Amino acid sequence: MIVAIHQPSYWPWLGLLDKIAKSDVFVVLDTVQLNKDSYQRRNVFSAAGKKKYLTVPIDYHLGVKINEVHIKDPDFPAKHIETIRNWYLKSDFFEETMDLIRPLYQQRYEKLIDIVTASLFVSLEVFGITCRVMYASKLAAPGSKGSLVLNICKMLGADVYLSGRGALEYFQEDDYEAFRMAGIDLAFQEFQHPVYPQFNTAEFLPGLGCLDMLFNCGVAKSRHIFQKNLKG
Repeated sequence: MIVAIHQPSYWPWLGLLDKIAKSDVFVVLDTVQLNKDSYQRRNVFSAAGKKKYLTVPIDYHLGVKINEVHIKDPDFPAKHIETIRNWYLKSDFFEETMDLIRPLYQQRYEKLIDIVTASLFVSLEVFGITCRVMYASKLAAPGSKGSLVLNICKMLGADVYLSGRGALEYFQEDDYEAFRMAGIDLAFQEFQHPVYPQFNTAEFLPGLGCLDMLFNCGVAKSRHIFQKNLKG
């Protein structure tokens, strides 16, 4: 069984969705401290051909965990859907994508985890990803960084842990040995970003939230490109 673990992201980019799709179980790492400048509460979109952030407003204090963060402005959904509308109004699949995401923005959210996971589940459905999703907060595994990841994998009976390249920054030699002793193979994601037409820029902008592909390509073509890219 292949397990992947990652912090939640607001409208995840294609690289994260790729990692989830290559896994049997994906664990939302909602028990680590929030980094207010990370993609945990925001993502990048294209506005007039330039990268712009769309950020969920939060009540932040140092050390707060992702699943504890409260929304600061309960009216932000209306503001976000209007911003998205302005950025993508002239895209080829504007109406189709707006119909898809509008129900998500017609709700009120108390906590950050609610909106980011709502955007995750919409993304998984649209791109045809059937991986089982679990939450670190429900597993209550001990440890931090590499040891936390290993303990989650043990609890789930993983044969393989699929990691992003970012883990190379904090994995220590002892972590690699601990995985080996536990009989869990470490695999690192290989992701080649697909290039697709973007209506508002002559030069392709990679790394955007997955909504960008949907507005530009529509659901059917986006899923086709994504699934084809999975197979290399």
